[in-house]
Amino acid sequence: MGQSAPRLKLTPRQVILSALFASGVSVAFIVMMCVLTVFPLPFGLLVVAPPNVILITACFVYISGPRWRADPLLWGEVKRQLSVFNCQVALTFIYPIYIYGFVSLTGIHQAMFVVILPVIQLIAKNWRALFIHKSARVLFITEYLVLIEYVEVVLPIVYSAHQVILYNMPNRAFYPALAEVSRAELVSSVKNVLVYSSLEFVSLILALVVLKRMLRFSTLHQLAFVLETQASMVQSKLTTLFVYVMQVPLTHLGADFTFKFAWIHTDDDQ
Repeated sequence: MGQSAPRLKLTPRQVILSALFASGVSVAFIVMMCVLTVFPLPFGLLVVAPPNVILITACFVYISGPRWRADPLLWGEVKRQLSVFNCQVALTFIYPIYIYGFVSLTGIHQAMFVVILPVIQLIAKNWRALFIHKSARVLFITEYLVLIEYVEVVLPIVYSAHQVILYNMPNRAFYPALAEVSRAELVSSVKNVLVYSSLEFVSLILALVVLKRMLRFSTLHQLAFVLETQASMVQSKLTTLFVYVMQVPLTHLGADFTFKFAWIHTDDDQ
């Protein structure tokens, strides 16, 4: 949380120790829950999210608390960071609901349902924008737009590489989307994703051109500036997002978007 506030920025050592502590306790928590209930725990990744968030927040308060208690002005930065952090946490619960709605539909209804995703992104953007000073909102909006376009170009490419690598590994059996997929189906799927990525690249170029004409400054330079000066923050968020997206369907984490949870009933019958 403190990485976006210069005066509250944590050292690499503090970040690593906080992450290890929070993840270690969270893993112990979900293991205990599985022992007491059922394995895999339904939507285990979401179940473990609240204690993980609480622990990360506690570590941040413990480390940075004396500083912002001594300087009341820092409390404003803390509240802004907490608001952004809460938005990110909320999205981890909203996206599975969105996926459930998507997989529950077929054909043209799925295509129509896709329109809801930009609405979710717009709400998240406006949530963050509430805590930005008016003088900086234009820069915030343009930076947000070009970063979204950048992510939509990069993530499909990384996803395709991940799918190809995972397909050739034995643990693909635990990913329902790959377990029964033939090589021809994989190639077709990867091609479709890369076509989508290329279209997003065209969208990025068009966005850069339009914004430059409207605002009279290069948003490409703005994107380059953000990626250079905030590389650790941007790449860490990208990595977190990618890991989350790829871990959600893992069999061990009990993600069943039909909400039938067949393995629970199997255990009950036995």
